[in-house]
Amino acid sequence: MKDNKVLLLGILAVIVVAGGALIIMGGPNCIDDTCTASPTALITAPLNSILPTASGAAAGDTVSVYYVGTLASGEVFDTTDEAIATASGLPVHTDALEFTIGEGQMIGGFEEGVKGMEEGEVKTLTIPAAEAYGEHDPAKVISIPKVEVIERTQEMDRVMEIALNVYTQTFGDEPVVGTIKETDQLPWAVEVTAVTETTTTLKAIVSKGDTPELSTRWPTTVVAVTDEKITVRADAEEGQVIDTPLGDATVHVKEAILEITYNPEIGLFVYAGSPGGGTVTEVTDDEIKIDTNHKLAGEDLTFKITLEKLDKHELVKAAVPELHMYVMSHCPYGQQAEASVEPVHDLLKEHISFQPRFVFYDEANYAGQEEKYCEGGACSMHGIGELNEGMRQLCIWEQAPAKWWDYVNCINSDTTYGNVNDKWDECAVKVGVDVDAVTKCEDERGVELALIEQAANQEYGVRGSPTIIINGEVYKGARDAESIKDAICATFENPPAACSQELGAAVATSTGSCA
Repeated sequence: MKDNKVLLLGILAVIVVAGGALIIMGGPNCIDDTCTASPTALITAPLNSILPTASGAAAGDTVSVYYVGTLASGEVFDTTDEAIATASGLPVHTDALEFTIGEGQMIGGFEEGVKGMEEGEVKTLTIPAAEAYGEHDPAKVISIPKVEVIERTQEMDRVMEIALNVYTQTFGDEPVVGTIKETDQLPWAVEVTAVTETTTTLKAIVSKGDTPELSTRWPTTVVAVTDEKITVRADAEEGQVIDTPLGDATVHVKEAILEITYNPEIGLFVYAGSPGGGTVTEVTDDEIKIDTNHKLAGEDLTFKITLEKLDKHELVKAAVPELHMYVMSHCPYGQQAEASVEPVHDLLKEHISFQPRFVFYDEANYAGQEEKYCEGGACSMHGIGELNEGMRQLCIWEQAPAKWWDYVNCINSDTTYGNVNDKWDECAVKVGVDVDAVTKCEDERGVELALIEQAANQEYGVRGSPTIIINGEVYKGARDAESIKDAICATFENPPAACSQELGAAVATSTGSCA
């Protein structure tokens, strides 16, 4: 009995069903504080860099392609050819597919197949399942109950505290104690009962017997009100049929509960049971099975590709290339990037200008939570410990750059964003960094350094960790040491002999990002 009317009360539950996307597009990982993402596909050739080779399509180039995609059985699953799409019963989309190689928009095998192609060239490419959507994973076939039980009465807070900026965005003015406010976003009027520099406290004006519009599915009635709590009851009708992400469902009304019985059609794609959704494969008396594997998981894919247009990326070269590495100190993807950049720096440090940088946000992203995430106007995703550690690493780079990598490696292996403020000095002592000097720098200049980083983030549009910038351009290739080295070496006006040294074969690295 939750609906969009009660967003500000914190009791919203919205489930939506969306349509599918272009089948060969790879979706971006949606990363939150847990920083989880899928590994890259296993590819037969490494993404060497965002920088182009002498001829043919390369990472960093923008290409437009027409294609016909078929399964091993010969069945067409996607195409830009109108006649073939119509004959195969597929949606028709005839525009050429445009993407930039290396930006992760496509499945890895498709990008690799386009590399080296010339404008107008036609190529047939077969991509093994492992390089496309992976093998079918039985563990991704999940079960959910066929019958959902919901308590008819639910209790919610009558008083809520919201950030000041949320109040002004919602009501269009500044809060004043004693004023009564109404908005379509709330099911009842509220009174402003307290105001601070950062928050506003609101109290619902409601009485027993009121029938607020809390749900579009059934009426609700207020059955009890105290100074702190509101209790509401769902008044659904017996046998009522409601629309759900799993199709039509039947409501059975009991004294204390509602039983919602789902009966989805086999083959229905639903956004239920998994953030990415899945396909209903089986319905029993007790449960519903949903396969959350991609529908092409386990399939070898064949594409006939025509490269319609090739826009080459122009290199920005320099006598001394600049390498800037933006990370959050405790983002796991940033730490992986650091592990790849370190051997590159060791190899080329006499020939490049390297600068560690940090991803810091402004306070607008953390309204009402500044104490947890921010200091002096700079904020970090994983909290104040990560923010402070970024400041310290900037100080150490200034004071003892020769010891910076050893210190960072210790921080990455021995601390978390929750304990780093208590344990960083152990790493400093271990690698010979002056703790007192770093503490003095952090206390006196930490915020200043963080705000400089924040400004640099805005200048280059940096929003996630890691972001690697070479000569002012964002690097979009693979994150292994060899690929990063090749990208940097391609930007030398006169590459040094060190560029011919190999740092090892490219390995599969995470494409995730803390953003």
